[in-house]
Amino acid sequence: GKRFMVEAQSMESGIPFPRRTALRNGTFELPQLSPGTYMFRLAIHEGGTRELLLLGQVDISGDVADLELSPQPPTGIRGRIVFQDSPPANVGLRLQSGEGPTRSYEMLRPSPDHTFDHGGIAPGRWTLEAMGGHYLVEPTTIDIAPGQMTELEVAVSNQYARVGGTARLQ
Repeated sequence: GKRFMVEAQSMESGIPFPRRTALRNGTFELPQLSPGTYMFRLAIHEGGTRELLLLGQVDISGDVADLELSPQPPTGIRGRIVFQDSPPANVGLRLQSGEGPTRSYEMLRPSPDHTFDHGGIAPGRWTLEAMGGHYLVEPTTIDIAPGQMTELEVAVSNQYARVGGTARLQ
């Protein structure tokens, strides 16, 4: 059967893993969240699949007992990976929002036909990079608008430049 989990992803801590708890009879409790801004999502697990629904972004400054969340219109990206100058490979994509210790991450695992569809990403500007090998991607930044699915074709290449030379010490 289906299992439902509520996830709270810090948008400030730089910790890439969300806090999770089971949704039981429509209620949840996440103890010991540090103050900050969190993206809440509902994860629906069925068989070997997981669907993420964005529930909202909430500022937490202390205990909250009556937070009401409901699924938002899908916000995220969908598209496909196009391989340039390299054979198709098992490449994942990582999205990064923010800088330094306040960054947050989203991982995308494309299907075998190299397509992806993730409708539970917080709105904003994200940096995109390839995971699972040494690849370059284009575009490197994307803007995700609230309540919209951004269509994207990601070009992946392994065409790095080699640089050598001398460094003079005086």
